[in-house]
Amino acid sequence: MTLRHLRIFVAICETGSATAAGEMLYLAQPSISLALSELESHYGVKLFDRIGRRLQITQAGQFFLPRAIQIVNLFDTITQEMSSLDFKGTLRVGASVTIGTYLLPAALVAFREQFPDMEVIVSIAHSGKIEQDVLENNIDLGLVETNIQNESLCQQPFARDHILWICATDHPFANSKNVSFEKVVTQPILLWEAKSRRRSLLESIFREKGYILNPTWQSISAQAILSAVISGMGISFLSRTLVSGALDRGEISSFRVDNMDFYRNFSVIRNKNKTVSHSMNVLIDLCRAQAESKCLAVSFDF
Repeated sequence: MTLRHLRIFVAICETGSATAAGEMLYLAQPSISLALSELESHYGVKLFDRIGRRLQITQAGQFFLPRAIQIVNLFDTITQEMSSLDFKGTLRVGASVTIGTYLLPAALVAFREQFPDMEVIVSIAHSGKIEQDVLENNIDLGLVETNIQNESLCQQPFARDHILWICATDHPFANSKNVSFEKVVTQPILLWEAKSRRRSLLESIFREKGYILNPTWQSISAQAILSAVISGMGISFLSRTLVSGALDRGEISSFRVDNMDFYRNFSVIRNKNKTVSHSMNVLIDLCRAQAESKCLAVSFDF
């Protein structure tokens, strides 16, 4: 006896005939008759009397009907609730400062329109902390700015960010296409704190060229660095995502150094043992859309 047998029995009771039950369930009439026969054989009772061309439910059938309805309804309820699990519950997201500040908020507004019953818990931290939280299953999904080497994690870039040299609009370097590196090292440089990946990248470039990077201003705040650049206190090396608003408003200018261009990936990371849910994929797509709206190159495979 299977759920299919119960559905057929309930359909016969609801419609009054095997033919009508077959039409309701999109089954041929012989399949309906066979299922009913198998059900009666399984329990060793007659569920219907065949009187003429009509089926009359027996006392055993009347006893069986409410229980069959209960089982069918319970199964349908379980199916409905399981299929809607991904539209409820909690999604834990970790994001780096740049992504959490400039891409994630708008993506979450759109996400909540599609998943109004889902709670989203967000943690903003540096990429190393996000990586560790994903490994320890403290968050479901991480959005980071760095390349991850841990084999326990899956990583997929979803956008590419351009790292720019910036200066005040009245600076001699403003809008220059090819400033020599030798000129750059003579300028006051304003940078992130020492643990920043962009800081590390720039330090390695300086070392390769035989220089030591000695910033005159360092901060954990991109806005503090940007304000200092606008004020003419020096030049900086910042994400285009971070400075796009100031560039569009004409508050700062960018310049190129020795025709060198620098990029970094924005990536989604997850634990390899973590299932990617529909809601997670939707949030990733919305982050890509936000990246695209800010003119960042996007990637589409996860």
